[in-house]
Amino acid sequence: MRYSVERTNLVISIIGVVLAVFFVAWFLFRGSLLDQTPRYPVQPLNEGWIVTHNDRDISGERLDRTRFSDVRIKDTATLETALPEENIPGAALFFRTLQSAVEVELDGEIIYSYGQDLHEEGRMLKRGLCMANLPAGYEGKTVIIRFTATEPGAFSGLAPVRFGNENDLIRKYIEECRLALFFGIFLVVYAILQLLWMPYLLIRESASARPLFSALISLLSGLYILGYYHLFELITNRQSASTFIEYGSLYLLPLVLSAYLWTLMSGRLRRFYFYCVMTDIALFLFACTLHAMGLAHLTLFLPIVYIVAFVESMPYILLTQGGLTGYTQTANDELNRLADRLAYVGYTIFVAGALLDMVFFVQAKYFGAGESLMGIPFITMGAILFTMALTAQYFLHGVAHLRADVTREQLEARAYTDPLTGLANRIRSEQEMQNLKITDPFVIISLDMDGLKKVNDSLGHAEGDRMLLGFSSALKKCFGDMTLVGRMGGDEFLVILTGAQCAMVNAELKEFERSLFDMNLEEHHFYYSASYGYATNQETHYGRRVRDIYMLADRRMYDMKRKRKQEREAES
Repeated sequence: MRYSVERTNLVISIIGVVLAVFFVAWFLFRGSLLDQTPRYPVQPLNEGWIVTHNDRDISGERLDRTRFSDVRIKDTATLETALPEENIPGAALFFRTLQSAVEVELDGEIIYSYGQDLHEEGRMLKRGLCMANLPAGYEGKTVIIRFTATEPGAFSGLAPVRFGNENDLIRKYIEECRLALFFGIFLVVYAILQLLWMPYLLIRESASARPLFSALISLLSGLYILGYYHLFELITNRQSASTFIEYGSLYLLPLVLSAYLWTLMSGRLRRFYFYCVMTDIALFLFACTLHAMGLAHLTLFLPIVYIVAFVESMPYILLTQGGLTGYTQTANDELNRLADRLAYVGYTIFVAGALLDMVFFVQAKYFGAGESLMGIPFITMGAILFTMALTAQYFLHGVAHLRADVTREQLEARAYTDPLTGLANRIRSEQEMQNLKITDPFVIISLDMDGLKKVNDSLGHAEGDRMLLGFSSALKKCFGDMTLVGRMGGDEFLVILTGAQCAMVNAELKEFERSLFDMNLEEHHFYYSASYGYATNQETHYGRRVRDIYMLADRRMYDMKRKRKQEREAES
């Protein structure tokens, strides 16, 4: 029963958290907020540009098919075209920049600039969005957009430039990235709820690293997705914070993943992942230090981070196989193995998704139309699946743990319970006496049920068992609230009272005799009676050990038994 209730609570909690996160994310990105008709048309200005690279004309048919090769620091790419003739209130040009300083000129006048001062200060420029607002009278005028690379290989292609109302441009961009942003928000909110849930887990059960790593992986993945798609830049307009979130979460992910694997592994693999954690910490601190000093920017270390992350993931994927094979002895073993399989599959999908996105990125940057239009769909899906797999792993391990607890309790109950009467057996009674302290008040009652041998011999053992059950029920009725009621074996029973219960011993014994009397009024096959004796630890002149007190109660019980036998013989 306890297992069923605990399992139900666990299932409801996990499902409730997932559903709550889903609906929060859905509310933020539901269709009614984004699927609104733009007030003014949004036009992609993808054709008709004159494009130069370091004053060399490289114009192509379309802007998104224009390639740049071997871009170095301070290389310039210049785009020139005539603006549309439409008059749109709040008109702007919306485009993406890749770690480049940007200037926008309208008929020779600079109307927008970004990054020149930051580059002179040695700071890393964003891989982000630019919104160049157009002044009145822009219609049909010549616009020039100039990119100046601030990092080696800053860009190899260009994203389309869009023209329209500023609010419509932002809404259009969010609508196109809606799915990725939805999953990013889902992961972040889910991580926050998991972290808020952690104190409850720590109070309720032994500490487990799985919910913590699930929360951290979900949080970092979500932050990276939201940073990659520039959500923080759109809502805060703080380029440095957006860049830090994007790169910081990406750099910390391999560290958290290695720490997660370190908690799972044993032996040599555990030592390997310990060194991986130390390596990831050192790499993160080294890159952040050089970045802060302006000696090397975070973007330059990305290839190293990717290589290290994939190298660290391979031993787990190739050598452990998530416990996919092997002999399982119990249902709990199978549940634990299934949990680890799910986590293994989720981790493998996550790593494979990152690898696929990296392959497509390299192909687009060096062999295609450029990386400016690249997304991270496979990492996004991999992060969702891995996070859900970790949640399922925790759930299944929790179910297995509950089942193991229930099984252990059942075995303990069998080991310490008399199978016939349900009272504590001799082992449990001996343990309770060992736990008593001679200095604390207690009373031990030794009881013997009279006539069991006669009933067994004359009426059979079935009637003898019924007699024992009736006698035990009387004991439970009168002494059930006491510290212990036990059967020492055969027709011998034991009751222990402690603390304030000791004052009730005489009253409870009288109540017990009345119960036997009432039972005899309805019983026609045998007669209930008991001999008993009790002793307290206040009688210290009989000994200073608990065993001495028990033996004294037992002697008094036999004295009562002999006295009653003598009385019966005298009457006959």
